[in-house]
Amino acid sequence: MYKPNKLLKVVSIIMIVFGVISLLSSIALVAMNGNTQVKQILDSAGGISTVDMVVSFAGGILELAAGIVGVMGKSAQLTMIMGVAYLALSVISLVMSTVSAGFSAVSLISLIIPILYVWGVYQSK
Repeated sequence: MYKPNKLLKVVSIIMIVFGVISLLSSIALVAMNGNTQVKQILDSAGGISTVDMVVSFAGGILELAAGIVGVMGKSAQLTMIMGVAYLALSVISLVMSTVSAGFSAVSLISLIIPILYVWGVYQSK
């Protein structure tokens, strides 16, 4: 058992909130994808593939789980593994959005929370 520092606790709480929002959004997207009007709108906007939906849902689950593990502070090793996994998934998501929509420096903002989480775990050791 280790004591998470303040940075890790704050970032973990933010991740829990964003994880819940992400999961609810993913569930709503899957539910609305069956609607023909919504499907036409999504297709006209470039469409959303099954891979996008799976990555979004997996990201929400991983973000929520990493946030909970970060707040609990039971195992530094598990917390670091969760942080690195979430950072890797964020990089994959960034690459997927760059391929489909092009690169933007603003899209690098999505890496701030995972990097702060990993840094908070590193400082807590």
